[in-house]
Amino acid sequence: MTTLDGARFLEEQLESIVAQSPPPAEIVVGDDGSTDRTGALIEAARARCPVPIRSIGGTHVGLRANVERVLNACRGDVIALSDQDDVWLPGRMRAIEDSFAEPGVMLWFSDADLIDEVGRAMGRRLWESVGLSHDALEALTGGRQLRRLLHGMTVTGATMAFRADVLPLAVPFPSELDGPDHLFLHDGWIAVLASLRGDIVADPRVFTRYRQHGGQFTGMQVARSLNEDQTRHRRASRGDLAKELGRVRLVLDRLREREALEQCRPEDATMLRELDELLSVRASAFGPERLLPVMRLLVAGRYRTYARGWRTAVGDLLLRRR
Repeated sequence: MTTLDGARFLEEQLESIVAQSPPPAEIVVGDDGSTDRTGALIEAARARCPVPIRSIGGTHVGLRANVERVLNACRGDVIALSDQDDVWLPGRMRAIEDSFAEPGVMLWFSDADLIDEVGRAMGRRLWESVGLSHDALEALTGGRQLRRLLHGMTVTGATMAFRADVLPLAVPFPSELDGPDHLFLHDGWIAVLASLRGDIVADPRVFTRYRQHGGQFTGMQVARSLNEDQTRHRRASRGDLAKELGRVRLVLDRLREREALEQCRPEDATMLRELDELLSVRASAFGPERLLPVMRLLVAGRYRTYARGWRTAVGDLLLRRR
């Protein structure tokens, strides 16, 4: 759990985690320099809770670095992420335990109910709000999970758990996870790398009450999330393509740096290389020099596999993107 001035909601969240059956082996809290009663509440919980609570940090380092240091402090085989202001529902830890009984599973995540700052139901589910449709779920379970996860907005950290085996590949987090133009947030980054190491379980059950309010320090209110279903047919701008290329290259660079590319499923390694090649052309400057690269990739089947075939190729040749 990462915290920053979370005293208003922290007790309810800690109680919901401790009440899980089975309970977690430990709770590790990384505080990012809170100035309210957060620290005192954590100390009080440590004194009365049957679950060991360890608190680290205390200095302000920002979200990316705070998440990284708390993950590095975790000692379990499976790590479940937690926001400071949500509520875990009964059965979440059991669902996590059951899923990770399968040795090939690397990441689990579930749906959630959205609640407002006073805990009232907003009448929406998280997956609906972020555009995780039936087709998207089929992609996650039907061998197309990598392409979906490269968008970076499929798995919400507050609802996920993953094997600690992923950490040596995921951390340290790249600087591109910071700032308003970030390529991924930490949850999307971990999800992509976990998918390259094994299977992902998308559990449609609701195990979290996901709070939405103006003081969320992560800035991840789902109202701001890009709904893929609403934008599927929008013509991608040059900036969109450049950002997608940046995400692909960030993953490729990390895999090569850790000499892990050959450990991926061959089809995933091939997809990353082919997407890198295709997006490099599609995001390049408009002009006649694009003709031969576009035609080469069209003949090679890249446009058919990763776009809308000749329609996209013609658009890349004739339409100047902003």
